[in-house]
Amino acid sequence: SFFDDLVQHLKKGTFDDIPAIYVYRIIHESLTEPDVQKTYPMLLNALKDFGHLFSKTEERGLYVFAQNFCIKRINAGDPDALRDIFNLYQDMLAKGLLFEGSYISQPDFKNIVTTGLRLGAHEWVGNFIESHKPMLHPTFAENAYTYSMAWVHFSRSELDKALRMLLRVEFNDVYYHLDSKSLLMKVYFEMNEHDAFSSLVDAFKIYLRRNITISEVQKKTYHNFVLICNQLMRAKLNRTPLGVKQKNGLESLRPVADFSWLMAKNDELDRMFSTSKN
Repeated sequence: SFFDDLVQHLKKGTFDDIPAIYVYRIIHESLTEPDVQKTYPMLLNALKDFGHLFSKTEERGLYVFAQNFCIKRINAGDPDALRDIFNLYQDMLAKGLLFEGSYISQPDFKNIVTTGLRLGAHEWVGNFIESHKPMLHPTFAENAYTYSMAWVHFSRSELDKALRMLLRVEFNDVYYHLDSKSLLMKVYFEMNEHDAFSSLVDAFKIYLRRNITISEVQKKTYHNFVLICNQLMRAKLNRTPLGVKQKNGLESLRPVADFSWLMAKNDELDRMFSTSKN
């Protein structure tokens, strides 16, 4: 009762001297009024100034809210969001907030690797993988390491090595399955393995449609990735650049996984076709 009235009252700053109320007020604003220029810096400052006043478990939860805010921006194509979430991961790592019991969180380990590589922090990521592999739960350690090294090889354009690594990954959870499939699709794209790419597209679509454990947002995010990547492969095969209308339609699809890579491939194909025509 009276929640909206309470929120409006809190916005006046009446209780901003109480850290718990202030921090959760900013989190609420980040969810309901996602003005990046205003809300995100306020949230970062609140975590920096008051995070230590909470238990480790609750402080981790506060950072997860900030992560989710960045993920929405990444899927919307915000170019600054990837750096923001990488900085969050580094802060959480320094504070010991990435552990679930005695072991580092497997999803966080994977996300740190992929985010760092997309930003070009290859040396940092390589050191992170080697130093933190022993901190993974033994059940998942080898798969997490293999998947992460596949990403490292892909980022170095060592496609054969990346492919061999990916074929060794056991999909022991849905997120490894999704990300491994999308990375494998990128490997096939770069290697011009058209038949393997086409088969993977069909299999990926079926998996997304039938798996009831995947959220609708995740399904849409990866479905859009498959759709755009498939269109780019067709353009690559036909050596015909995407038309303006078609390109604008693909660029407007949201949310989408790894949007920056897709657009980089789109720009690369445009340059290649322009050069060949000239």
